[in-house]
Amino acid sequence: MPKRVELLEPQGDPDKAVVDYYRRLHGLPPSAMVWVCQHSCAEASIPDCDAMNCEAAMIVDPCDIDVVRRLAEHQDFAAFDGVVVRLRLNFGSDVVAEIQALAAGQQGLPELTCGGLACMASGSLLAFARLCALAAAAWLSSAACTALTDIEAALVWQFSSIAPTLLRQRFRDLRTDSEARGNVITLLARGDFPARALLAWEEPAPYARRKAALPTQPSANAGFGLWTDQGLCMGLTTSDLHALPGDLYGPTSRVVFRVDSEVADKVRKYCGTYASALPDARRDEAMLEVLAWVVREIGLPAVVQPVRRGDESGDCALPARFIRRILWAQPLGAFRK
Repeated sequence: MPKRVELLEPQGDPDKAVVDYYRRLHGLPPSAMVWVCQHSCAEASIPDCDAMNCEAAMIVDPCDIDVVRRLAEHQDFAAFDGVVVRLRLNFGSDVVAEIQALAAGQQGLPELTCGGLACMASGSLLAFARLCALAAAAWLSSAACTALTDIEAALVWQFSSIAPTLLRQRFRDLRTDSEARGNVITLLARGDFPARALLAWEEPAPYARRKAALPTQPSANAGFGLWTDQGLCMGLTTSDLHALPGDLYGPTSRVVFRVDSEVADKVRKYCGTYASALPDARRDEAMLEVLAWVVREIGLPAVVQPVRRGDESGDCALPARFIRRILWAQPLGAFRK
């Protein structure tokens, strides 16, 4: 049975194709491939190693990968818009037709065509990121929504180092004064078990104690939500706040809002009060209540569709799905300078 989504182009290492395109834009040679193994052996010794348990592999230089992974935060999408991605879609022409109708009249999306038994989609990673975000459309059927999430999952699997930071995170500036430093409210979620869901902000105290100058941009270092510590817990935490989509055990959704300091202060106070008197309700319902309050407080319109029970894939998955819908509703963009 064929896969629902099959990658036809680029051939070879998809991540390397994107990294090499970025380096070509900046007048640099293609990225080098380097040897790695789980034992941290010296690179020069790996090719000749005959140990049975040495699972060595060649990967794209991690330093070059990391540069591209952080481009979306700075609204630098050129590297994601230059490599042609071609997919074979085994959804059925009716589902593809629905997606085509949804995308009609919108610019910068992949080209979808059907001929005979084959449906094809062709465009850049950036174009596919815009397409996958249409899964939030209220009138989209469940079959078409599943098709779009399958496309996203296939791209994340094939471009495992690069695609998650484009497809599964968003940045939005909600400050009333763009010159003020403000703060951040970051939403983090994992969609699989355990389905962690966290919201985080920057606590200024560590900088004050060290009498250090604040960084230009705030960075979340404290949070509240569902996290793991010998089981799934709910409360205040300083763990799991810095990982990016695509990191090992990293989030499957990351949304960063730059907000006024007063807004972050209200969120911090609310979470502190909530943590001191956690309700007896289900943890997922309690976390949904917190997330809904925060979404209203930071001034987002009511764009998130109700989260229904019945198809969640793991413990406390509803808050993670709620954060995913918030992500889909945000435009691809970055903080104002």
